[in-house]
Amino acid sequence: TSTTLRAGNVISATMAAAGVVIDANARHIANVNLQSQRMSVNARYVLEYGAAVERMGGSAGDAIGQLQKMDDLHVRGQSGTLNDLAQAGFNVSYLTQATDAQDLQERIANQYQHANAGQRRVASGILGIDPGTAQLYAGGGDYLHQQVQQAGNLENITQDLIDKSAEYNLQLRDAQTAWNG
Repeated sequence: TSTTLRAGNVISATMAAAGVVIDANARHIANVNLQSQRMSVNARYVLEYGAAVERMGGSAGDAIGQLQKMDDLHVRGQSGTLNDLAQAGFNVSYLTQATDAQDLQERIANQYQHANAGQRRVASGILGIDPGTAQLYAGGGDYLHQQVQQAGNLENITQDLIDKSAEYNLQLRDAQTAWNG
């Protein structure tokens, strides 16, 4: 009957939409995994941090870019950026003791928490900090760490999910190659 056909169409459309969402999520996670391999931060942290920034009104894409900047600053120790942060009142000696980009981020957040509005504005400009990240940093390093973990738990981000997304994308590429000849 027409009711059965309509119900079937609704179910088909729902399943197709779910497939699109799953595909998009798997591609995003696999992309983050690839990007994180070029940084001193693991993919799980990148995904969790992106989710935390989104929860504060920022963008996950901007969050990844900010982590890349932190990683570059940690690895290269860009003297111009460090000098600018020192002029903004940040303790650069403390920052240069960071062990990786995640630690550097928490150290910056610790100082950002105690900075005045002008210092925060200058540091945000130097580091490319968006409003979502600024909210995370304003609470300090412990708050940043807590919010990242909470976002990861809410999003159910696990290493297994990251691994399965990579496998999904590999199998999808293999299927597309076989289909296209």
